[in-house]
Amino acid sequence: GPVSDASSDPSPGPNSTTTTDPTASTSASTGAVSASTTDTNSTSDGTTGDPPCPADTIFCEGNTAKVCDGLGGFKSEEACPDACVDDIGCTLCVPGEGSCQGDQALVCNGNGDGFDLVDTCDALLGLACDPNLGACAGACAGLGLSYIGCEYYPTVVQQFDGYNTAPTFEYAVAVANASDKIAKVTVTRGPNMVAQVDVQPTSVQLIKLPWVNELSSGYGPSVVVPDGAYRLRSTNPVTVYQYNPLTVTYTNDASVLLPTNTWTGNYLVAAWPTWPFGNQAVPGLYAVTARQDNTKVTLHPSATGKIVKPGGGVAADGTGVVMLNEGDVLEVLSNYNGDVTGTIVEADKPVQVIGGHKCTNVPLNVTACDHLEES
Repeated sequence: GPVSDASSDPSPGPNSTTTTDPTASTSASTGAVSASTTDTNSTSDGTTGDPPCPADTIFCEGNTAKVCDGLGGFKSEEACPDACVDDIGCTLCVPGEGSCQGDQALVCNGNGDGFDLVDTCDALLGLACDPNLGACAGACAGLGLSYIGCEYYPTVVQQFDGYNTAPTFEYAVAVANASDKIAKVTVTRGPNMVAQVDVQPTSVQLIKLPWVNELSSGYGPSVVVPDGAYRLRSTNPVTVYQYNPLTVTYTNDASVLLPTNTWTGNYLVAAWPTWPFGNQAVPGLYAVTARQDNTKVTLHPSATGKIVKPGGGVAADGTGVVMLNEGDVLEVLSNYNGDVTGTIVEADKPVQVIGGHKCTNVPLNVTACDHLEES
């Protein structure tokens, strides 16, 4: 007769008997449907869990480096005095982790055996190294691309002779502080202190600076002036304008300076053609200022930029490769029938470029000459 399925009744009745078939599998089959009780996590030898790590693999347990023997144990282990990194073992530091050493922000290198310098936190920029970040922190940290910044390089360029001598004619910068905190401003030239002023919140402070005659006077040649630029640093973000000169309404111009956090290594010069005045070629110009030592500047003159006054490592055809250190200025001057507009300035480190003219007419046949400059 029909065979009943005992699996549907978990508790046999009093008159029923059960038998055990030693050859039966652990699954019961009803028709084509099979229910298996096999543990799918078990390995073929009946064990469960992850296999032992391969021999000589290093992993860290806290600050202890352990070396696997490939059999589920360890062939050795070592307590690390500083740090432990998986697959490396004991290290001086954890790769990518930041640290501070005085005013220097450091990062652990990829091998964990030393630190690389990331930045020097300049107190004159209101910066200090944060040991929790391993980076410079302060109002002047992480500034974006804007004319507002904390570090600038005011740079004197050519001015019509007679209008570039103090005290009648003065070169100056104006520092505008739009914040609600005092901006402590320091101006240096090379190793020399030039000025220190406090710019009050929501105010503008004028700072008069000495002319740099090697850059402002004469009609050439092109020249490199070591430490020719001023370096202006502020403890809070400010805007800086330079005036060449400040106190007259003729042959003068002003330029908004761009802070170092916006500088690049690629510029296209904008200037104006040479102005013939008597026996003089009154030059158009561009001035390149370096922020870092060993800055390599390569000049690619335009068609009209191939006519310049040679000097400072620049040939008469406007070509040149010039090495500048921090604060050095290369000033290139156009010659008769020349115009440095369109020249490409390429540098392997960030630089500032100012384009302009000693004194010229715009248009060339309309008097009187006026000084031009723009950052």
